[in-house]
Amino acid sequence: MLSHKDQATREALASELGELKAKYSQLEKAYTELRNQTLTPQNMKPDNTVYQEANIAALSELGHS
Repeated sequence: MLSHKDQATREALASELGELKAKYSQLEKAYTELRNQTLTPQNMKPDNTVYQEANIAALSELGHS
């Protein structure tokens, strides 16, 4: 049987885990959308260099968080 303190700690950790899973899911979705935008042929035109660089920077940040 868990003590009241252990039970409270367990519930807090479970809540935090749920929040982290939701955050991970959001980041994964954003990463996939950005990756797909970056890899589309229309973004490979020279006039879209700034847009491409912004996507690469965003992907880099997502990959390291």
